[in-house]
Amino acid sequence: MKRAAAILTALAVAVAGGILYVGRPGGETQVQRSTRGAPAIFDDDGVVSGGAAKAQFNAAGTRLVVLTSEGVGVVEEGEIRIVTPPQAPVADVGWLTGTTDLAIVQSPVADRIALINMDGTETGFVPLSPSLEVGSGHGLVVDTERRRAVIGVERRPTLEPLQRYLVMVDLQSGESRDLTAPGGPDELGPFWLDESRVLFTRIEEGDSTVVVMNLADGTERTVAVQARAVGVTAGVPVFVSNDRVSAAIGGDPQVLYALEEGESVVAVDPAGRRVAILEALPTGTRLREQDIPQLESAP
Repeated sequence: MKRAAAILTALAVAVAGGILYVGRPGGETQVQRSTRGAPAIFDDDGVVSGGAAKAQFNAAGTRLVVLTSEGVGVVEEGEIRIVTPPQAPVADVGWLTGTTDLAIVQSPVADRIALINMDGTETGFVPLSPSLEVGSGHGLVVDTERRRAVIGVERRPTLEPLQRYLVMVDLQSGESRDLTAPGGPDELGPFWLDESRVLFTRIEEGDSTVVVMNLADGTERTVAVQARAVGVTAGVPVFVSNDRVSAAIGGDPQVLYALEEGESVVAVDPAGRRVAILEALPTGTRLREQDIPQLESAP
């Protein structure tokens, strides 16, 4: 009965975008859902006291979740607040748009997408059919309607190299289908460009290409070569090539920022204001916000 209730709770979020409810002491039942009134992400100097190789802004750009060696954390006023149990084997984490809930998959094999509120409260799960081999994580993004997720997965056939590809998960049923074919080039790092297109990176024989796939007919468009997709801002693909962070506008991409030595992009603000940079320092790593210029034109 408890499992069934959890599944129904998760499906209610995925299908109807409704509010999740869980039991609370003192009779309070409604989980805080609003993304408005969020505290500042970075401190007054624009940094976070700690590093994370994986991060994701919510759709409004008002919150940032990170995946660290200690677990999943939400960043508030320059501090990372861990919201998962210590040493939880998390491969990837992503936001459920318009809510304060997070979708999480466990490493190295995920049999469910766990849903937790950013205060750490478990709010449900979506059972995966079949289970997915996610390894150390190759990307997890949920669409704005909270009906579908794209997840980077892997497979290692006997005596063959590791294969990485993308699957689409129906959040109502938990069923998945291959979005890209296993056994060919590696595909990873997905981002929703809009409700009908997915941005990702394809790697073949050491060369990386940024690709947009149209889900309606399966057609693809090459955005950039010798590049890596890092996110979407204001509905425009963002990629890194030759240490330059660029937006794919027309035939001449707009350079948004030039990376310095020891810097990498870990998250792009979908609202178009900034990127989160991981800096390598003598004392370790830290996250820093970097403002980016307004896009010159719309796609």
